Amino acid sequence: LTRELYRAVRAQAASAWLKPTDVECVLCYHAYTSPVCTPCGHTYCRTCIERSMDYKKSCALCLRSLEDFDLAATRETAFISCALASIDALSPPQPPDPDVIPIFVCTVAYPAIPCPLFIFDPRYWLMIRRVLESGSRKFGMVAYERDRTYSDYGTVLEVCDCVHLEDGRSILSTVGVSRFRVIERDVRDGCDVARIQPLTDITPTEELVNWELRIMATQIFYKALLWLNSMDRTVRAEIETAFGRLPQFDHRQENWWDSPDGPAWLWWLIAILPLRSEIKILILSTKNLLKRMMAVSRTLDAIDQVSISATATSECELRSALTNAEEWLQRTATTH
Repeated sequence: LTRELYRAVRAQAASAWLKPTDVECVLCYHAYTSPVCTPCGHTYCRTCIERSMDYKKSCALCLRSLEDFDLAATRETAFISCALASIDALSPPQPPDPDVIPIFVCTVAYPAIPCPLFIFDPRYWLMIRRVLESGSRKFGMVAYERDRTYSDYGTVLEVCDCVHLEDGRSILSTVGVSRFRVIERDVRDGCDVARIQPLTDITPTEELVNWELRIMATQIFYKALLWLNSMDRTVRAEIETAFGRLPQFDHRQENWWDSPDGPAWLWWLIAILPLRSEIKILILSTKNLLKRMMAVSRTLDAIDQVSISATATSECELRSALTNAEEWLQRTATTH
């Protein structure tokens, strides 16, 4: 039946009564892509009407309610698809590029660390639906940056679980997979996408491992335990609800440093330290494990110095100490 319909439409279209502008979507002004027809008789690209319904569940032309319209169960309109094919207006499907991923602009995320998300902004609903439908269930998380919309460095997140709410919002449970650097930016269907390059640590030398890394790791973990034990129980419970418990560290474990992103416990500490977003991005971008550990060590030392003092100026002292640690990070940021 579809073949007969295609031949009939093509025969009529050959008489030049059908122009490309006749098969344009009124929402995107391009030839229909996967055209679907609403109950009121109007046709849109599937993606266009899907995105429109994220904001308002009504037809964009006649404003008829589409509350009961099940877009997922609606088939592509064969007649219009045949008409598009008859005048060679069908866009060939593009093969997926593994280096191009959807981008969520929100916060700094870290490898191996949970990142719970509450998706309330309709502009991200389409992106999340596509991510969930994809086999990988992955997307890139980057933080806002004043000069260039979002940071050049981010973390690939994988969706572990999703709870959809009736009003379109959703709650995501995600975990960091790996770091990346943004090579190229683009916007597709109103969603940010980027071509990315994996970011991995430089393998430390054997001499560095035997001395500095092993000793510093033990010192940092001990400092972190002291700091966590001194915290208010409510604060610590909130941290563990968001990021999980501090991953265990065993200095006797072989090659704990030998991974593309370094040990998970270090990222967990970076996630909860009271550092500015710009500084956390600097730490995320470095490929030097020792430098990352030094940044955490300096910050923990700054917190420890202030916690010893119970004066009224302790908050100012903490801010000053953290500023000193951040300035050191910025000075050394050029050498990864």
